[in-house]
Formats: sequence, C-alpha cells, structure tokens
Amino acid sequence: MKQYLRPALAVTLALAAAFGSGSSIQGQAIDYDLPERTPQQRWATAANHALSYQAALMAMGKEMGMSPEEVGDWVGKFIAEESWRGGMEAHLYAGTWYNNFMHAPGAEAELLEAESGRVVLRMNDPLASAIGLDMQHMGIPGKDFYRMRAALDAAIADYAGVTVTEEWEGEDAVVTVQADYGPMYVNDRLKYARAGFLGSGMFHRVLDAQIKEGVSAYEAGVASGRMYAPGWSSLTPWQLYRGMVWNEVAMNNWTDCEVLAATPVMVEARCSTAPVRRRVNQASAYTDLTVQDALDSGRGFAETVAEARGMRWEESNDDTHRHIRITMR
Repeated sequence: MKQYLRPALAVTLALAAAFGSGSSIQGQAIDYDLPERTPQQRWATAANHALSYQAALMAMGKEMGMSPEEVGDWVGKFIAEESWRGGMEAHLYAGTWYNNFMHAPGAEAELLEAESGRVVLRMNDPLASAIGLDMQHMGIPGKDFYRMRAALDAAIADYAGVTVTEEWEGEDAVVTVQADYGPMYVNDRLKYARAGFLGSGMFHRVLDAQIKEGVSAYEAGVASGRMYAPGWSSLTPWQLYRGMVWNEVAMNNWTDCEVLAATPVMVEARCSTAPVRRRVNQASAYTDLTVQDALDSGRGFAETVAEARGMRWEESNDDTHRHIRITMR
C-alpha cells in the first residue's frame, strides 16, 4: 500500500470503528464497480493535479509573504539542483523543456530553427484554455500562474546555462534558446557522484594491479588498513561502524545498511552488496576485479583498522548482503 494512502485508511477505519461500535445496523451490498478511465481522462486528471500543486505552493507562499515570482524562483532552483545539469547546450535544454511542456493537454510545439548553440520553437499556450488570465484555479488568479512559471523557467535556465527569450505572436510564443557557454552550476549530488566514481575507479585500478602481482584482495585490504589506521579515532564499535559507512557512502555514493543490534560495546549490522556490485561493474571496462575481490579487500581493511582501535570486526557475505559484527576486544 502506498505510504500516502495509509493516513486516509487509518482515519477511515477509526471512523468506522467509532460509528460501528454502538450500532447494530449491518452494511448492505450495493451494485458498484470502479469506473473505467481512458488515457485521455487520466492525462487530464494528472494535468489538473499539477495545476493544483502549483496553486497550493502559491497559497503557502502567500501565507509566508512570498510573491508568485518568489515562489517560482524557489521552486525553479529546487528543481534545477535536483534534476537539471549546468552547462547545457541549446538543443539539449530545448528538448528537455519541450518534453516537459508537452505534458499539458492541448500543448503544441513546432521547431522553427536549429543550429549550433541556438534553437527556436513555436509553442501555443495550453494554460490559457486550462485557466486563462482572467480566470482562477483553486482561488489563485490565472495571472499568478504565469508570473510563477516565468520565474521558475528563468531560474532553471540560469542554472542550466542558457538564455531563453519569448516573443508572443498572437496566441503563440516564439521561444529562442541560446547556449551561454559560460560558468556552469554543479549540484552537490553530481559532485558526490563524480568524486565517488573517480575515487572508486582509482581504488579498483590499484587493487586490480595488486592482485595481478600476486597479492590477494584480502592482503591488499590489510595493507591499506595498516596505512590508514593511525588516522582513525574511533573509540567504540558504533563509532567505527559509522566511519566505515561514511567511507562506503563516499566511495559508492550510496549505501544500504541496517543496524540489527547495538550497545555501547557491540554493533551487529548487514549491508547490501548492491553498491559494491555497481562500482565493480563500472570498473569492468578497465579491470578484471570480481565483486568478491572488492568485498574481501574491504573486509581486510575493516578488520585491520578495528584491531588497531582495540576492537574486533567480524564479517561474512552472501550474494546480497555483508553481515557485520563489531565488538570490543
């Protein structure tokens, strides 16, 4: 069951219990079935929901003293940092914008020009038929939707590194997208992903070279542990576990670990091997490493650091998880 359905279901069940507990009236069957919905009806409903969410954002912004432009700027920056990239070329930006634009029922677009660094499109205004300047949706005037969307688009264009201009010809807008080829923004998620990729790539290359020279993956991990152990300050199993998880996040850009038990002197946990498998697969283009090689090296590293900090790291793995137990010596 979807998470967002649970509160509604809980309220429904509570009301049913409250009203049913003192009544002897029994429910009767009715002739009812869920209605069919055509793809067009589903599309229209989804588009209406999108407008409603925008209305809700502006209503909340108004309560906080924000204008539609300020709401649009905030939303645009949020969306850009989460799902757009800086330094985009004109045709890539125009194509993505076109894809988003066409979600609206009645949307129409035509490519007028396309050259290096510049794309020109003609687009109609599906919002006009959905709301219109002189109408409203959920209490929000139509003109406020245009104000919010203009600020939203400007924030995304700025982040993506393009200049977008609009000229209205009757009921259509002629939109020109020009690549700036200037400074580019990079969100933290992309920074971490690139740093993790480069870091893990170097690690896998070194490990692959060591194995080819006759050193086992476990021995390579032990040697690495001896090198880095003096820099560790962990005093408890929990601190050691936390540090190792941080390392895995930095190396793989994500982790999936579950603490099964924890006390001041013991931690039991299991971690998915999926992040390791992904990185090893990425490295397969330039190494002969196996997933088990990477796991064995990590185990050798963790055991060595734990021993240097007066603890014991015990680890085994199956196809899907690493099983970890850390205790004080």
